[in-house]
Amino acid sequence: MTRIRPGEPGHGGNQTTLRLRPVLIINGEPVDGWTSLWEIICPACGDDRDLDFRTVSPYLQKVRGPYDTEAEGQAALRRHKGLPVKTPSAAGAPGPSPATPAAQPGRSADERVERSARVG
Repeated sequence: MTRIRPGEPGHGGNQTTLRLRPVLIINGEPVDGWTSLWEIICPACGDDRDLDFRTVSPYLQKVRGPYDTEAEGQAALRRHKGLPVKTPSAAGAPGPSPATPAAQPGRSADERVERSARVG
């Protein structure tokens, strides 16, 4: 069976998850509640959700995170699984309007800023 590497489409399947990081895990059980940080658990990389962050390898610690927000964690999870990361403009948020300097093609950033300063 061919192993799919992290970052390639199909890695981790449905087993790879994002969760709030427990304060501590003893005997596979969370102790003292949860932190406000998010982490990725990927069994395909050899991780085990019953292990505390401090007891896994440096590689798995890097995979796990932490991620400050759920949105950061979701983006990292999608990258890890080889899926496209949703950006605000792809999710329906408006991009730069044609009147903004960033949306003017054919000009360098300095020219756009300089021109917008003269016009505005």
